[in-house]
Amino acid sequence: MPGPGEDAIEMQRRSFTAVTLTAAILLPSIAAAKKPAAYEETAPVPLGDGFITAFGVVENGVPQALGVRFDDAVFDNAPTGHSDGYSDVLDSEGNVVWPCCGHERSPTMPANIAATTEFEHIVLNWNPMGHPPPHVYSVPHIDFHFYTQKEHKRIAITPPAAEDMCGPTLPLTCDQLETALEPLPADQQPPEFISPGAVEPRMGNHLLWMFAPELDPDTPSPFSHTWIYGTWGGEITFWEPMITKQYLESQPNECYDVPTLPAAAPKKGWYPSAYCIEFDDGTGQHFVYLTDFVWLPKSRKNRD
Repeated sequence: MPGPGEDAIEMQRRSFTAVTLTAAILLPSIAAAKKPAAYEETAPVPLGDGFITAFGVVENGVPQALGVRFDDAVFDNAPTGHSDGYSDVLDSEGNVVWPCCGHERSPTMPANIAATTEFEHIVLNWNPMGHPPPHVYSVPHIDFHFYTQKEHKRIAITPPAAEDMCGPTLPLTCDQLETALEPLPADQQPPEFISPGAVEPRMGNHLLWMFAPELDPDTPSPFSHTWIYGTWGGEITFWEPMITKQYLESQPNECYDVPTLPAAAPKKGWYPSAYCIEFDDGTGQHFVYLTDFVWLPKSRKNRD
């Protein structure tokens, strides 16, 4: 993938405004043929009574937005149990000893984003009962995972049998755990992000921002949205905004900086430095997307 020229660098510094995005993706379906070439969306996938559609916006070869859109109907008649069973850890009698990963939905990656970035696939996990740690993320929310890892490698992080778990709160084998917790090289380590050992099947390890308001040891704020990095085998493998149902239903129109970025990535390319959570009154659509893409060089680890 070629490096950015001066024009591209200037473009990456420009905010991709909500007005521009909305104009690009909210045209009536009857005018679909007139949508800008920069915009592309993929087939919707169902959740509850609604649908989730992935979209990408690219301008002059530079990604401007990668995200999903949906309406409140996704929460109507949505699954209410801990998980869909796909990644649960079971004992020898088939009983669930560690329900994992909520209810997975995977809209197809837009081709224009796949052609201009290292992002490989998208996975949303609807968690109607939340997930650990207790009293922090144990409220209904959606994990919006944007993976740079190949899908077959993610799926290969299979849940172990209960007797093979590396610990009562570690739903991986000890070999898997070692891979999940392999430290990142210095140039891939986002400053201020820590590894508390939050590992899951079909995902890997999760790095949390040490200054996230909900993690304040003295006066924690209720969780509404946060940013997480995923790792596997000593590489960053996913970029994740995590957002509560309550915050989405409050109809925010906000963009947030990714707290800190790594100096490099497993592969050189465009990576987001911000994420937006928006609602369009006219269509009743929510938008969650990565934006303000910046160029990161290839990690020294991956040059060896």
